[in-house]
Amino acid sequence: MKSPDMMPLIQRSRPTLSCAVLLTAIAVSSTAGAVVWTVDTTVDAADADLGDGVCATPAGDCSLRAAVENANFAVGESHTILFAIPGTGPHAIALTGLLPVVEAKVTIDGRSQGGSAYEGPPLIEIDGDGAAQTGDGLDLRAVGSALYGLAIHSFRRNGVVADGATITHCHVGTDSSGIAALPNRGHGIVAGDSTVIGRIDADAASCSGGCNRIVANGGAGILVGGSNVRIIGNAVGIAGDSSALGNVRGVVVPAVFGLVPITGVHVGEPGAGNVIANNEGAGVLIEGAGQALPQGIAVRANLIYDNGGLPIDLAGDGTTLNDPQDADGGPNQQQNFPVIDAISINRDCSATIGGFAPAGAAIDLFGVADGGARVFLGSAVEGGADDGDNTSGSYDIGGVGSDTTPRFSFSIAFDGPFALPELAATATGPDGSSELSPGVPTNSCGCGGACCDNGVLDPGEACDGALIGGATCGLGFVGTPICNNSVLHPRPDGTCTFGDEVFGCSETKPCYSDEDGDGVSGTPHTILAVLSCAAAAPVGVDWSEDDGGDCNDDSGDRCAAVSFPGAAELCDNCDNDCDPTTDDGADLAADACDSEDDDLCLDDIIGCRNGTPVCRDAGAPLVEACDDAGADEDCDGLVNDDDPSLSAVEGARALTLYFEDNDSDGCGGALAATRCDADGPAGTVTNSNDLSDFDGVCCGDGIIDPLFEICETGESTTCADLGMLGGDAPCGPDCAAWDLSECGDMECGNGTLDDEEACDPTAPEAAEDCRADCTRCGDGTVQASTAETCEPDLDDSCREDCTRCGDGIRNVPAEDCDTGAALSADCAYGLQACEVCTPDCRAAAGLAAWCGDLTVQEEHGEECDSVAGCTADCLIDTDEDGYADTADNCPDVANGPNTDNQADLDGDGMGDACDDDIDGDNLTNDEEVDLGTDPRNPDTDGDGVGDDVDPSPLGGAAGDSGCGCAVGLRSSLSTGGVLPFMLLSVMVLRLRRRGMSVRAA
Repeated sequence: MKSPDMMPLIQRSRPTLSCAVLLTAIAVSSTAGAVVWTVDTTVDAADADLGDGVCATPAGDCSLRAAVENANFAVGESHTILFAIPGTGPHAIALTGLLPVVEAKVTIDGRSQGGSAYEGPPLIEIDGDGAAQTGDGLDLRAVGSALYGLAIHSFRRNGVVADGATITHCHVGTDSSGIAALPNRGHGIVAGDSTVIGRIDADAASCSGGCNRIVANGGAGILVGGSNVRIIGNAVGIAGDSSALGNVRGVVVPAVFGLVPITGVHVGEPGAGNVIANNEGAGVLIEGAGQALPQGIAVRANLIYDNGGLPIDLAGDGTTLNDPQDADGGPNQQQNFPVIDAISINRDCSATIGGFAPAGAAIDLFGVADGGARVFLGSAVEGGADDGDNTSGSYDIGGVGSDTTPRFSFSIAFDGPFALPELAATATGPDGSSELSPGVPTNSCGCGGACCDNGVLDPGEACDGALIGGATCGLGFVGTPICNNSVLHPRPDGTCTFGDEVFGCSETKPCYSDEDGDGVSGTPHTILAVLSCAAAAPVGVDWSEDDGGDCNDDSGDRCAAVSFPGAAELCDNCDNDCDPTTDDGADLAADACDSEDDDLCLDDIIGCRNGTPVCRDAGAPLVEACDDAGADEDCDGLVNDDDPSLSAVEGARALTLYFEDNDSDGCGGALAATRCDADGPAGTVTNSNDLSDFDGVCCGDGIIDPLFEICETGESTTCADLGMLGGDAPCGPDCAAWDLSECGDMECGNGTLDDEEACDPTAPEAAEDCRADCTRCGDGTVQASTAETCEPDLDDSCREDCTRCGDGIRNVPAEDCDTGAALSADCAYGLQACEVCTPDCRAAAGLAAWCGDLTVQEEHGEECDSVAGCTADCLIDTDEDGYADTADNCPDVANGPNTDNQADLDGDGMGDACDDDIDGDNLTNDEEVDLGTDPRNPDTDGDGVGDDVDPSPLGGAAGDSGCGCAVGLRSSLSTGGVLPFMLLSVMVLRLRRRGMSVRAA
């Protein structure tokens, strides 16, 4: 709760409800669970009939104002406001007055305008320029509320005021583009207790460019108005095009807010820092003085630069110098900053940093320029596992003394080279963060520095240490050039060049090998000039310095060993003599052929069998045949190879076709290979029945794939059902169509629109949705055989595929569900949460109703709900004793679990707690007390005569007045007997109760 002193900033006055109004609010509160309101207009209008449960303006639309009004009307529930305004957007909602303060717990999700996965700039703008009144844009009162994907601008006070809310993917002070300056005149966001501004998950990519863009506002971009606030991953003062668009101040944490101390605030975290730049004042200002306020404000991993004040300013008084033992007070106890006195930037883009820091502090290191933190380099903890210095020491504090504090030394790896000239750091401990330390220059030859042999190829350098650029050794040399000015080859001019002499290159010479072992060398190799060819040759291969001219020295080629200069030409489809003609007739004798015409045979040798020419008729293809004869028809050294052009010559067996089976369902898709052998490649089958080789369903498996199949093997339909004449049509071989070969003359499919046909798929003008039976959706006839359940001209709810919500068929993607029964948005009574099928066949959270939901459901037998005098079964219990009035024998007097639990001594149906005659003896309990008899015993003296007729109910002879009370009474009166007057009076009262007359004797 905020103090009244907060009111001038937040303006949160709440109306006082009368008892009657409060009871009315309880009566109309709806069931627990999120209630969804969908805004579908940019018009700013109020709800026409607030309380009817429908978000509707007089025009019938749901405006943002009407949605907020409806949420406030059912303030006890959680609400979600979504957007579905026609058109892609962005859409600007120009307010004509301030929106109501949002008292209900509500999520306002502007991202919904772009669809469920939308993560781009806001598509919904809330423009307060026309609101006229001075006030805040969105004022969220309920803890757990949230704002997503909104641009909020042009209000006369603050853009957003929130307690315990989440705000992300929003623009505050600008439009959807993030470029235009449309300031809110006050602060951009005023954040109350436990508010989260920025990243809400671990996915940094979801906030590329800043989780919120907060710019151009007339006060602070963010004013922290409570404790435990998290501000992470935002852009404060930077436009959407990266230009400067600052607020008057960046992030401000006041000393107190409404007299309430502020603690536990996080402005940035490692891995989720903010970018805070271009603001007129300090980047982060933590105000206050004295010993107490504020404390524990952690400012970490932020890039803060180009602001009009310090990056981080404690107390708003400029640079706060360190003091001995950090003994001063004020904001964050004016935490001492780290003092860096040793920096070594390494060639591998890591750095070793040393210095002084408060004990146990987290040290954040930055590359800085012009006093601003430009690059976050990493973090380490003083005294942590990575701290290499556990000593202490003293350093001078600006001539006012020295501070003795722990030393630290740690190494940190950078993401890559950087050229910032200085490093600085902050320290964060339990009291909060320090200001940014003064910058300390880095060494000139560090990571990213332009100096020779720093491991970076800088502009103007030909090489740098091991980095040689594109340099290679010249022709006739091998190796890697060595850069001058390296450790081995330093040069006095300090440059990284190759100079006149290129070290690292060695001279080479050629050698020639005999790889195929035919005694003739021919393959060239390059080896170092200092080696001999024989010494460099691998085992089993002859090398020499001479090239023998072998035209084929490839040991993996079948022709290699029989191909070399001077070899005899053979009929083997090889260039044996290296001339380079293949099978050039040098040894092709006519008697080797089986043709009758030897001359013709010489021209038509088209293959070889076991090294012998084979002749066939002229023009026969020179391809492999799929046979068992052991012939190598194409002379490639393989019999029955995998050539896809294998011929089916006379007497040869048929090729086997193998098809890919990617989904392992036993059915193939695309052709994978043709084989003569019995086994195909792995993952293939011999059928091609699968029209979709990725869904595990194929033709012939008994399952109809709705995307690709209309029937299954073994099924049939009548030709008449298909619009044709004849008998039955079986399922086709690919299950994608019926086999029409058994049907008679076609009516449907003859290209003519016959009688009773809605269309004809073979006609040139046929619609795309024309079916094989010449029907289509929209022809006015419901075709049950094609799964139609409706026709659009007969049923307004009918879809374009002639199905509708409620037909019992789940049609994806239009439907999540379809019960086929009456659709409802209600859960079964007693359930506090459920998923239901909505009237548009979408799965949604159902409206729950149960005893305890604050609403009386009379239709389920409830008489009350969660109010005083209501049982756990929601029945009225007037006396609040745990028994409903309908089951309570004393409904107005408590006799429940904590008393005598419905005791009824005389069994008259009236509980003892409210029965004035507990024992049923016709004497009231008070009368018996007066008489001295036992109210719980109808015969106090046990003489067999009830107390109400016993003349001596406290003792005496049993039945001592056998003739009744009149005898005893008369006797006592006539003798002036001893019966007390009070007893006499009571007895007379009894007799009157019984209707008897009493007269003096």
